[in-house]
Amino acid sequence: MGNEILAALIGLSGVLLGGTVQWLVARSTIRSETERLHRQLSAEFRLQQFSEWQAEFRKVISELLALTDPEVHQALEKDRAIPLILKAQLMLNPRLQAHARVNGLINQLALAVNGWHGPQDAATILRIHGDLLDASRETLFLPGN
Repeated sequence: MGNEILAALIGLSGVLLGGTVQWLVARSTIRSETERLHRQLSAEFRLQQFSEWQAEFRKVISELLALTDPEVHQALEKDRAIPLILKAQLMLNPRLQAHARVNGLINQLALAVNGWHGPQDAATILRIHGDLLDASRETLFLPGN
């Protein structure tokens, strides 16, 4: 009877050891797959957010440039321009160099078209338009941060 109990105990410990190893392998596999899926979903979410930001920023900047174009509009519609200026500024991250440059150009444009630094000068406004267009283009095609 001693051998039978010993054989049963060896069989039971083999089953327990095999089950434990199988559980550890399954747990490790599930954890790594969960982490991979989380990274993939996070990357897709950031890409989608950046794409939506690009579309909205492109719309705001193009409306702002069209509204402040001195060749199209002789008088500035401040009730439309100021909200666009503020919206564009809120969409930018001033800690990023490219965004800070765009923000500075938006400020220059606002000062120039509102006449807060002297009379409106079409050449100055058009120069700021060109710089803002170039800086915005660079900002739109930065990897999302």
